[in-house]
Amino acid sequence: MSTQATDGKLLHFVREMADQIAARIGDTDPETGCWPWIGGRTYNGYGQISTRIYYGRDYPPPFPGQVRGTRTFRAHRAVFMLHHDRAIADGAVLHHECFNPPCVNPAHLREVTQLANMHASHTPTGGGSIRRRVTKAGEERYMVLFRENRMQRSRTFATEAEALRFASVRQETA
Repeated sequence: MSTQATDGKLLHFVREMADQIAARIGDTDPETGCWPWIGGRTYNGYGQISTRIYYGRDYPPPFPGQVRGTRTFRAHRAVFMLHHDRAIADGAVLHHECFNPPCVNPAHLREVTQLANMHASHTPTGGGSIRRRVTKAGEERYMVLFRENRMQRSRTFATEAEALRFASVRQETA
């Protein structure tokens, strides 16, 4: 089954759950403009939402004889589809321009290919591999995300200049 067909069915469920979805969107972050998802999240920080599904003629069950089940999907995909009132294009994924996984602001989401999403996620200056963090003590730190031996890694720096220097050296050697 194609992604378009799956997202077409998902759009049906998303429309029915619009009020529940809206209730799980937090206040806009004034600094970034992100809309944080305050509902459940995946292990890597993306918002997720579940719904009970009653199968019928239009929505066949995944297992023969099943009459109901649960469907879990990513919150940013649901909000994007609600905002644009259409399914996500076939073969496309949503790229977070803000590089903030819990963000569901449709203005921060762009439909791209998986390859373009992977490239944008791992280019140090144009991508989102440098993130500003504030520690519990109120100190500003800059974290560089990178891949090493097929694993996601991070390294923290006191200044943005140090983080950019490290990221650009990694980009040159990659």
